[in-house]
Amino acid sequence: MFKRILILNLILITFAFSQESFLYRESRFTLFPASKLFLANSSNVFEPKIGVGYFLEKSELAMNIGVSRDLIHYHFNPRYSFGFGTEFFSWSLLEQKSNFRFPVKAVDYMFGSYFVLNAKYKYFNISNRLRINHISAHLSDGSYDNLTDKWLANQEPSTYSREFLQWTSSIIYRQIRGYIDLTYIFHTIPEIKGKNIYGLGFEASILHLPSVRSTFFAGFDISLQKRLSNKFIADRNFSTGFFIGNPRFTHLRITYQYFNGYNFFGQFNSEKLNRSSINVSLIL
Repeated sequence: MFKRILILNLILITFAFSQESFLYRESRFTLFPASKLFLANSSNVFEPKIGVGYFLEKSELAMNIGVSRDLIHYHFNPRYSFGFGTEFFSWSLLEQKSNFRFPVKAVDYMFGSYFVLNAKYKYFNISNRLRINHISAHLSDGSYDNLTDKWLANQEPSTYSREFLQWTSSIIYRQIRGYIDLTYIFHTIPEIKGKNIYGLGFEASILHLPSVRSTFFAGFDISLQKRLSNKFIADRNFSTGFFIGNPRFTHLRITYQYFNGYNFFGQFNSEKLNRSSINVSLIL
């Protein structure tokens, strides 16, 4: 299944590149646009970014390396537009130790492609995104004790792999965005009870300071899933802070986040996580 996802993404990207000469001849097409059609919910922990998250309750931090880029924009008319892009995201769990040492305990990888369809109306806009992605998770040497020759906390490496489709619809009214998403996991190791994930999110710009190109915002992301039983379990992430720049282009975000739910590092996915963090992220 991993190979199928990889091959599909390569085919889609190759198709996009093969249209270059045609795209330049038609003004409604844009190849490698600088902006993004879909504005993601920054409270969603699986949105690509580059930066660091400092956990406040424990001497650990998350190192994020990722980018999401639109490759093609096509404007049918002033109201409707279509986009295609690709994304890669790696998030690592690091432990803070003395002498400026940060052993890596775990690392997760995600890559895939997405399609966007936007519609503009008189009083609001609707933005839709379909993602097809692969996620894998791995323990690293920071989780291994060389003195005892054992994995820490009896947490041995296990296979964690997940392929999914995710449809997200965003309703935009002025500076307020609401999100509804449905995720279907069509292949997963280990097995879980429910392969559907239902999500709800919200993000609002509260105060804009044009002199310094900064905007204060607040938002949340909640997802519901059946994991080990037939009972839906909620993962919640709340965020507030400010961003510098235009969110449709490269910009900087500095946020406080509070996460409550199952661990988003795949090797620890059966553990509950209840943490606050300060995040500094560059969104490309």
